Amino acid sequence: MADQRQAELQAIHQAVLPRMEAIIAYLNAWPLDALPEAAQPLQYMPLSLTEIASAVDWFKQLSVP
Repeated sequence: MADQRQAELQAIHQAVLPRMEAIIAYLNAWPLDALPEAAQPLQYMPLSLTEIASAVDWFKQLSVP
């Protein structure tokens, strides 16, 4: 189960990281308090990536010491 979850984190990491510049450029088109409702879920992608990066890049495990 842990291997599967780690593989899922790696898949998210590999899918989102190459698109970060485009995601941030898109989100920067609006002030934060005027972000369209349809774009609001996208604002969580950079935050999610920061959360999983340490597990994927540094520790190579789900549990980060």
